[in-house]
Amino acid sequence: MKRVVKVQKIRLSVFILSLMLGTVFFSQMPIQAFEWPQEIASLNEIIFFFGEDRKDFISSSLVFPKGEVIKLSEAGKVLFQYEAEQSCSRFPSSLGNALVLAHENDLRSLYANLGEIAVEKDADFLQKGLEIAMSGDSGWHEDGAGLEFAVIDVKNKALVNPLLVFPMGHKAIDFAIGKIYIKDVKGDYRELGTGKSFEEGFYTFYREARDTMPIFRSLVSLNGKTIDSLSYDSLSLWKEKLVLKSNQAVLLDYKQLYPMENRQYLCEVKLSRGKNTVLVQVFDIFGNKKQVSYTIDVY
Repeated sequence: MKRVVKVQKIRLSVFILSLMLGTVFFSQMPIQAFEWPQEIASLNEIIFFFGEDRKDFISSSLVFPKGEVIKLSEAGKVLFQYEAEQSCSRFPSSLGNALVLAHENDLRSLYANLGEIAVEKDADFLQKGLEIAMSGDSGWHEDGAGLEFAVIDVKNKALVNPLLVFPMGHKAIDFAIGKIYIKDVKGDYRELGTGKSFEEGFYTFYREARDTMPIFRSLVSLNGKTIDSLSYDSLSLWKEKLVLKSNQAVLLDYKQLYPMENRQYLCEVKLSRGKNTVLVQVFDIFGNKKQVSYTIDVY
């Protein structure tokens, strides 16, 4: 179960992107093998996954439970070391104790909300597997949250889903496709279902999102033709907002992606008169698929 967010909302991703990046969109992530920075027995232990709704913004990292030893996922050059107790008005204390390292392939890694950092102040290069701290609560984070780990792709100017660079030896978590809703131009929502009738026009499709582990990809087809798909592999900064870019180049900020609690954007589509078959597919990070199909009447 997700924890209640404290009043101070963290903006780690926006801060790091503003510090390092511009506003060019993700194209292709360089391949790099990282190790898990914190041991977990199951993916169920993750507090927040990349791309998940964090009740005010899109999660751009993995958030682990606190209380465990943190090790470097990959060897790298120390770019930035920050301790919360040295915070000043010019610097955001929401990071807590934090490290940022540079790696090959233009990647950066962020370790935030650490306990006391066990790295020398003048350290230049650190080896993979080095114990750097205990997970802590030095930043503005949810109750029970520890390490916040993020991967930044400098070349493509994006925040990358850390699950794409970690070895996936854990078992998949079951997920459900959920109910499907459509919203008309007036802003009214209706649940989609076979045999239901809808007026011709433009609609936005959403799914009910109540997953322990959020979906990695979604795809919506209408009468056998793909309308749009979303892949939660990266986020980019656009006009000071983190956005997800759909396959049809729709830019989705937090309020568009998650307009209300447990409601997740799928696509925008025009429904034309006649019988229409809608196919909704969702996939997890392992490629497992759930799908549902509806035949609806449009008048």
